[in-house]
Amino acid sequence: MKIITFGTINGGVLPKRCAAFNALMTTTLTRTQQNALHLWFELVAEELNAGGFTVQLVLKEKVDIDWNKTLVKDLLWRSAQTVILGKSSTTELKKTEDIDKVFDHLNRHL
Repeated sequence: MKIITFGTINGGVLPKRCAAFNALMTTTLTRTQQNALHLWFELVAEELNAGGFTVQLVLKEKVDIDWNKTLVKDLLWRSAQTVILGKSSTTELKKTEDIDKVFDHLNRHL
């Protein structure tokens, strides 16, 4: 099982997979999966900041703001999740297909 693999974004390193994304057979995320998802949000925020990618650069906003895990979750993940799945909370996600759908879309974008 892969814990974390990496891809690149303009020379920076971006985490692509966490163990929690290798889903089990229940319908909702476990606490471990929720924790892994939030860890991924934090890792993305750190790498975007390290690469000089402000929120403005990624989302075309007007004010330079550094990334943090809450912004990654609320502005990137939740926006994609709502459009792709029609679900507003990560607690509503199914372990297998839901996480992978949102995750794959975001990784293509980043």
